[in-house]
Amino acid sequence: MSCPGDLLTVVVLAGGRGSRLGDQDKGLLQWQGRPFIEHILKNIETATHNILLNANRNAEQYRQYGYPVISDEIQDYAGPLAGMHAALRAANTPFILTLPCDAPYTTSAIIEQFCEVHAKQQQSLYVAGSDDGLQPVYAMISTDLADNLEQYLAEGKRKTQAWMMENSAHVVHFDQRVTSFMNVNTETELQSLA
Repeated sequence: MSCPGDLLTVVVLAGGRGSRLGDQDKGLLQWQGRPFIEHILKNIETATHNILLNANRNAEQYRQYGYPVISDEIQDYAGPLAGMHAALRAANTPFILTLPCDAPYTTSAIIEQFCEVHAKQQQSLYVAGSDDGLQPVYAMISTDLADNLEQYLAEGKRKTQAWMMENSAHVVHFDQRVTSFMNVNTETELQSLA
């Protein structure tokens, strides 16, 4: 099952500082001769072309992929929630679905599973879960929650999982074998990619 094009906007979150990788822009890290962002886009374009890229630097490089690029409205690298907030404000669909830029194994199967669960559950917030726990940057969020998230951030709060639990996030369980959740935070993890 694929998502209706008018249901959601897929947002690749590439707005982080990359501090554990020497402040490198993780979406532009090279793997198998191409930046991470290219691998992710190639894999998700089978499900949708309604895509936003959230980036706080190197916007011109991200624009070359043909999708709108948005920056955080809240400055100083406020974390994934700031990217989610910007996307909730920018999207013209009832939902956004967020994916991190540092997980080059991401596939359209993640999008499809969120959509399948939404078709049955009709919740306003979904978060991915696996046997390793919640994966809070993989989330499907109603744009109706934009004001709620803005208030949370205005209070100086930054914990993604805490905000989701406050808003009764429905956990979408993914099989532990799903490798899409493998992300890169360190040079060692980058070197360990297959």
